[in-house]
Amino acid sequence: MINVSAPLTKDLMVKYGVKRWTQIHNQTATRALMSQLFDPQMCNLADFDCFSQVVFENLEDYKRMKQDPWYKEHLIGDHEKFADTKRSQMTIGWIEDFVRDGQVVDEFGVKHNSSRFNKYFYMLIAGLIVLGGLGWRGVQIMGLNALKGSL
Repeated sequence: MINVSAPLTKDLMVKYGVKRWTQIHNQTATRALMSQLFDPQMCNLADFDCFSQVVFENLEDYKRMKQDPWYKEHLIGDHEKFADTKRSQMTIGWIEDFVRDGQVVDEFGVKHNSSRFNKYFYMLIAGLIVLGGLGWRGVQIMGLNALKGSL
């Protein structure tokens, strides 16, 4: 993902308005650190090796990117080389910052209603399972709990 897929993908994402694309690598050594944080509420370890998120402002831009001939020619095939696409999962949500750069974020000072959905960036979240032979047991793209009673 880092050496092949990311270099192939990042310029196309910028072309179509992607604001941010990140990967969080969660391999065996870092996953073991979670034992220091477990408590009754945080006790289920996600058994994946990488989390990734794609942030964009306009859903139509992302859809147009997927229709780009270069995307179809190069990226769909690349995805099939490392991901079990039949077991992959996706969802989408929005981003709300509460702390950013060590500072409390209180941009509006009021509770927002569901109309805020149009005011924030979308975040595509897809769960990928990596095929064998790469030294990774799985990849998931980071999940959100955005809809749990927050609208």
